[in-house]
Amino acid sequence: MTLISRISYSMAMQSNQTKDWVQRLQAGTLELFDLNNFEKLRIEDLVRDLAKSFPVRFLNRLLGRKQEIGLAQNARHSNRWGSRLFVNCLLLTSESERITSVAAITFLRFRPSPQAPGMFSLTSGAGFSVYHDPDGWRIKLMHERTIALRESTLRDKGWVFDGMAETGPLAATVP
Repeated sequence: MTLISRISYSMAMQSNQTKDWVQRLQAGTLELFDLNNFEKLRIEDLVRDLAKSFPVRFLNRLLGRKQEIGLAQNARHSNRWGSRLFVNCLLLTSESERITSVAAITFLRFRPSPQAPGMFSLTSGAGFSVYHDPDGWRIKLMHERTIALRESTLRDKGWVFDGMAETGPLAATVP
């Protein structure tokens, strides 16, 4: 097998593996096998292939070689409550373009905090996170929880609220 044949074969295999992972994430049936191949996926390839099923991007952060991307299947806005709801979410993290974690959560909800003016409550639904640490791949179950953050903190951390309502908190486009 020539070098070009090996490269073509390797690229075809990686493309098939990406498609397989995309189908599993779309169906919500991520299985924890062969994670070594999963970490070889490029985050851009995975995001591109997930775009039809997860069209809403609510997080886009780049810190050096680390990248964080948040995707949702659906997003809703409530003018009455000033809130945003992202449904069926994936949080992808990569280091040097290689996947290092994937979290799947049922929802993310942002709304003005009733207890603290100028703060927003961020509630994440139940889900799980598969992540790579120095000892290998791990899984962590996540329970619903709420934290309070300032809007400026959300924007500084890469939260994107484009495509939502044109008025109200968190409506402006992130530069």
